[in-house]
Amino acid sequence: MLGISAFAEMTGKVDILQSEDYYLIRLERPPRGLFKKEDMKKIFKFLKSAKAELDKVKWPTKKQVMKLTKTVILASLAVAVFLGMLDFIFNHLVTKVL
Repeated sequence: MLGISAFAEMTGKVDILQSEDYYLIRLERPPRGLFKKEDMKKIFKFLKSAKAELDKVKWPTKKQVMKLTKTVILASLAVAVFLGMLDFIFNHLVTKVL
């Protein structure tokens, strides 16, 4: 019943009819929208300022993106090979000792 009373507080006047298996809820007026007008104004203001900030960003060119992507891939491969070699060496040493 707690959920129904909270719903009644949010929506206004409510008639609640109870039977053995269910509750019947009749609203005097439909519930308000999800957001108040002030909330919507704040949301739109935030979105406008976010767009303004994104317009200030100096985005990289396609050539820069390709160059940096290749650099990251090559560095990742180099680290993977280095760690793989260390793993192989230490594995080989441990098996010889044991």
